[in-house]
Amino acid sequence: IRPFSVQAQMLNEEVRKARTANPDAVIDLICHSQGTIVAALAKPQGLRKVLLLSPVVDLSAERSLARIRDKYHGTVDLDGITTYTTSIGTIVVPAQYWSERKVAQPIQEYDALAQLAEVIMVKPEQDNVLGDVDLSGLDPKIKILTLPGDHSFNGGARAALLKCVRDLIL
Repeated sequence: IRPFSVQAQMLNEEVRKARTANPDAVIDLICHSQGTIVAALAKPQGLRKVLLLSPVVDLSAERSLARIRDKYHGTVDLDGITTYTTSIGTIVVPAQYWSERKVAQPIQEYDALAQLAEVIMVKPEQDNVLGDVDLSGLDPKIKILTLPGDHSFNGGARAALLKCVRDLIL
């Protein structure tokens, strides 16, 4: 897992390349989970809409660290390298990721992003990863939608999410 600053830099580079290749294109960004805070930190320029699916507002590490230890039996070292193995392979998390995560302020970052583009959050009703997310402190410019489904909008919830996204960007 790359530090937030690296992820934000990578996102800005992709948006820049898309804008250079298609100067007149309408560019919308769709982000999920941790990608929502990365987009907010990156604050890419020249976007029309930013859809934030299953947005993260609580970046306290306790829940993630417990999952790494309990579910994945990983080795946690907040000042060094954290490692754990999932179905996709070994995940390596550098100390810089944890330090950047500790100081990030999601609500303020989302509000700042809303000054640059239309921001729409899509919150799942049954978020099995983040739990009930409190979005009450957001700038009123940010539109909040709630859809049935779990954190990844699995099963039948996926079709409803895709329809919602299609309706929002078309």
